[in-house]
Amino acid sequence: MLAATACFERWGVQRTRMEDIAKQAGLARPALYRYFESKEALQLAVMVRHIRRRAGELHERVPRRGPSGPLILRALLAGAVEPSGDRVSESVLGTDVVHGTARLVAESGAVFEAMKEYWEPYLRHAADRGELRAGVGIDDAVRWLTMIVFYFLTLPEVAPPPDRLADYLQTFVVDAVITPG
Repeated sequence: MLAATACFERWGVQRTRMEDIAKQAGLARPALYRYFESKEALQLAVMVRHIRRRAGELHERVPRRGPSGPLILRALLAGAVEPSGDRVSESVLGTDVVHGTARLVAESGAVFEAMKEYWEPYLRHAADRGELRAGVGIDDAVRWLTMIVFYFLTLPEVAPPPDRLADYLQTFVVDAVITPG
C-alpha cells in the first residue's frame, strides 16, 4: 500500500499503472494481484488508510470535551480545508479521477467505516450530552458529514470565502445535526 501511495502521489491515480506500483514495492506485477485485484482496490485501500490517519490526528488535536457543536465544526474544517501534510487527497481527488473516487466514497463499506471512525466519537459525545438533534442517527450523520467534506474537497471554488466558511458550516451543517445551545 505504501508503494501505491508513493506512485499515486507522484503520478496521480489515473497515470499510475499496476506495473509502476509493483516495481515500487519490489514485486512482480502478478504478485501484486495476489493482494489487490485492481488499481481501484489499491486506491480504496490507500484512501481508507489516509482517512484513518487523519482521524487519529484529529482526535489527538480535538479532544471530546465540552459542547459538541464546536467539536464537529472543527472536525468539518479539518476535513474540508486543512492540509493533510501529504498528497494523497490531491491524488485521489484530481479532476481525472474524482468521479471514480466519489463512487468509492458512496459505495464502499470500508470508506464508510473509516469515516465513521472519524465522526462517531464526536457524534457519540453529542448524543451523550443530549445535543444530537432528535431523529438524527449516527450512521446517517456520518454519511451527511462525509458528503459535506467531500463536496468542499472536490469543489473548493464553490465554497464560501474563507472568512465566512466557519459561519456557513455552523449554520447549514452543524446546526442541522446538533441542537444549537
